[in-house]
Amino acid sequence: MLLCVVFRSLDHSCEQGASSAVFAAKLNKNGEFGYRHNSDVAEADEFAALLKEVRKQLGQLGDQIMGGEVSIRPYRLGTITPCSNCKYRGVCRFDPSINRYRNIPSMRRDELLKQIAEEHRE
Repeated sequence: MLLCVVFRSLDHSCEQGASSAVFAAKLNKNGEFGYRHNSDVAEADEFAALLKEVRKQLGQLGDQIMGGEVSIRPYRLGTITPCSNCKYRGVCRFDPSINRYRNIPSMRRDELLKQIAEEHRE
């Protein structure tokens, strides 16, 4: 419930039973968050684990760059890739018929948060 209080202080326009115009979140009429599976809402332990994962990933990326690994490997999530909206397409020269995408498996948000929390459990 504390999370709902903090949320209301960040988005004063969001009333109970309405969606936020600022965050991907909705407050139910009972004052609790709705649609948790596809919102920006995370419990404190989930958020802490997510921050640890981000630090880990940034460290790995930094190590790869310092080690000289700078290959072009955009992601693909199902049929979605960043290439169609990329401003650097003209200089990138990524060609999907020659190069390979990094395929990211599709996973529900709550499953992913649970997996990350389990990996970073102290």
